[in-house]
Amino acid sequence: MNTQKVLHISFSSTGGAGKFAKRLQEHQLLAGLGSAFLSFNEGGLTKSLISHPKLFAAGALDFGLVRADIRKPLFSLLRDYIELLGNEKKIDSKTVIHLHWTPGVVSHDSISELLATHKVVWTLHDMFPITGGCHHSLDCVKYESLCEKCPQVRSIFRSRVENDHKRKIKSSEFFENLTVVSPSLWLAEKAKASSIMSRAKVLHIPNAIDGDIFSPIQISEEEIISSLKNRIVFGLCATDLSDKNKNIDGAILAINAVAKKFPNKIFKLIVIGSNFKKYLVQNNVSISEQGSVGSDSQLADLYQKMDVFINPSFRENFPTTVQEALATGVPCVAWDSGGTSELIHNDENGILVSTIEELEDALSLFCDPKYAMELKLKTRRGAKFISNYASCVEAYNYAYDFR
Repeated sequence: MNTQKVLHISFSSTGGAGKFAKRLQEHQLLAGLGSAFLSFNEGGLTKSLISHPKLFAAGALDFGLVRADIRKPLFSLLRDYIELLGNEKKIDSKTVIHLHWTPGVVSHDSISELLATHKVVWTLHDMFPITGGCHHSLDCVKYESLCEKCPQVRSIFRSRVENDHKRKIKSSEFFENLTVVSPSLWLAEKAKASSIMSRAKVLHIPNAIDGDIFSPIQISEEEIISSLKNRIVFGLCATDLSDKNKNIDGAILAINAVAKKFPNKIFKLIVIGSNFKKYLVQNNVSISEQGSVGSDSQLADLYQKMDVFINPSFRENFPTTVQEALATGVPCVAWDSGGTSELIHNDENGILVSTIEELEDALSLFCDPKYAMELKLKTRRGAKFISNYASCVEAYNYAYDFR
């Protein structure tokens, strides 16, 4: 049995980053690797109001004051001056530190300090580690140089963003010993081009899904055809459904348009996550709110009830929800963002879209039972290639460079 130790560190145990970190840690234990998980929250920022009030205040200011437009991607400027890791930095030097979502947990400066005594691996779950503070740069490439005149923040904060970015570049002088891992090829290329991560070793290791849990249920072609004749079950899933980036409004708009176009069809929408607001829907649409689901087995059961999973999110890296749905054999219609195209291939296991009109057109295709059945069968056949924790654990062991 391998007694080497790894400590996974992430702000929260939920969300895409927290879920992946926790799952990887559990499978490393099963593989005989000494692995632990450290987080500071069991939910989003609002859960920190009592436990970490300074972080909550900084995050609230980042959300509503620093950003020029709250509809744009998340930005972490003020919270990067708070370090929840604190005394936890006194970690045995033989332990590999595996970082995940770090704003408010550990700064770039402290990561440089840790590199002097520890092997550090940093999995990128968004663009924050390579920018002056934005979690997705949209079309901006200023992170490749100095993040000057940042378009995502109010003008009063632009000089601070640039200074912070310069500070991060300076601290990255010690990043030769840092291993950066990107689950998507898209973000790996962004990291290599960034001025902050130019010295680090960048690897591409796709996230994995537990195939023992997320897998298709046994069902015959006749049963699939029968179920698709008169009704379609759509699905949505996000930790925080009120996040404007998740574009739930757009998804509902498209579903309503499709339901109006096909009045003789029955549509059901399964919604997973918190903060789902009330919507007016067509008479032939019903909504089943599931709230937050903590168990992977319960989550897999809900995916298996869907005919189509919709991920309308504007900004993605390597969406966990899409992986989970595909692994259970459910075709996906998703916004073409980040590394999503590395998971979804048009008319093979789903459809990529870039506008609400395209989303409506894509969902309308599933009203043809023949098309819906053929795509579902193709997706089910490819499901096993989405889930491979054994190779993921092996790849990370390589990244840790145990010696």
